[in-house]
Amino acid sequence: MGSRATGSKPVHLFNSACHHDTNVVEAADIRADDGAQRFRQGRGDPVGGEKSDAPQTAPGFRAAERPAVAGEQGFQQLFDWRHAEVVAWIRRTLKADLTNRTVICAIFKPVKVEIQKHIEYASGYLDLKMFDEALREADVALALAPSEPHALGIKSAILWEQNRLKEAEPFMAQLAELNPHNTGLWINLAYIRRRTQSVEAAAATLQRAFHANPRDALANFNMACYRAVQNRPEEALELLRDALQIDPKLRAMAKAEADFQTLRGLPAFEKLLTGRG
Repeated sequence: MGSRATGSKPVHLFNSACHHDTNVVEAADIRADDGAQRFRQGRGDPVGGEKSDAPQTAPGFRAAERPAVAGEQGFQQLFDWRHAEVVAWIRRTLKADLTNRTVICAIFKPVKVEIQKHIEYASGYLDLKMFDEALREADVALALAPSEPHALGIKSAILWEQNRLKEAEPFMAQLAELNPHNTGLWINLAYIRRRTQSVEAAAATLQRAFHANPRDALANFNMACYRAVQNRPEEALELLRDALQIDPKLRAMAKAEADFQTLRGLPAFEKLLTGRG
């Protein structure tokens, strides 16, 4: 997704960001569920009562670990939200005892199901290219859990698909900071920043991918693109050599790469393209 301009290449956005197998949802089965609205208005029963029809564990989600401590700190560890509004809402609406681990876990389960449901709906709408509906569902999930990686990933993917890279940038940046060892996220963020800011900003961002894994082939390839555009041919050639050693399949991409125009005609570059470099 997203190779809309020549230059460095992105990785597949949503799968890279979340390792989440997207479920295709048939249009007839996608409907606006009022569960989130009931939850927000305090008419639902998060502790018991009517069960959600959403799956208990969506693809790509792991069961939450139990908190080591009780109280508000344990509540936030369990959710991994760090979102004070949710804590305040539960206190205000349910008058729940957040020092009781059983109560915390009982409250948590249906809320997490609610978030998963909206992420899956957003994913289904995205597969169907129904972008407005996908954004609406992603926004509901983010309203409930602003730091939820899957929600950030699907929001980024929706905006990416529409080439709304300036809007996607802050969500991708937040996701990358939450997952600093995921090279694909830094590659994608650099790809965005080249188009929304500058080659220099892209190169600075891509450096974070090297901190995570200096042997990532695409990170080396993309940095070679940036250095070539910056008229730093020796660095570009060295980075390209490393990229091709790691993944020789990138050689075909290098032959067609417009960013390497300044390198064409150099003997070292021609040797790399033929596999003799």
